[in-house]
Amino acid sequence: MNIFYAFAHMMLTPILKVLFRLEVKGKNNIPKKGGVIFAAHHESYLDPVVVGVASPRQINFLAREELFQFGFFSWIIKNLNAIPISREQLQISTAKKSLETLKKGQVLLLFPEGTRSEAGTIAEGKRGVGLIAEHANVPVIPVLVKGSGQALPQNRKWITPHKVTVIFGKPLYMENIEDKPHKETHQQFSDRVMEEMRKLAVT
Repeated sequence: MNIFYAFAHMMLTPILKVLFRLEVKGKNNIPKKGGVIFAAHHESYLDPVVVGVASPRQINFLAREELFQFGFFSWIIKNLNAIPISREQLQISTAKKSLETLKKGQVLLLFPEGTRSEAGTIAEGKRGVGLIAEHANVPVIPVLVKGSGQALPQNRKWITPHKVTVIFGKPLYMENIEDKPHKETHQQFSDRVMEEMRKLAVT
């Protein structure tokens, strides 16, 4: 267990519950142990924080590599289990670190959209989630974050109190996907993950 992470989780939980009236649904869909991918909808910089607080298990998350250039902030996110990723493409080093994390039986949070979407919209997902899921042979939990785009929109620097809900969907597995060439299979699986997110949005 990461003690720094555990301390941050303990401190942030009551703050988020008060500030955002944080509501969590579908916790029973999360395996209690073993590697698992959280594939989450992304509207706001708040998303890794609210998903981390909502999850009963400690998470590792992919964060764009530019964030690791800011001294003290870089130290914080590294100690909160962040893994750098390029916006341009999934680098070998990132894929290797992600697979190592999952093979250790840990949780990996990633955002298939690759960047923040407009509030209230779910964009198309990139194929990286399918690639990692196949090689790690772990389930993928679609995660919908509602309200974060209003609490901290893309065009604002300050947080606005707004209700935020995190919904964990049912696990998805790569073996349920029709056998096709790898790139097509990975994209097909990513499309399925995003479709499940859209279903969660109307529940």
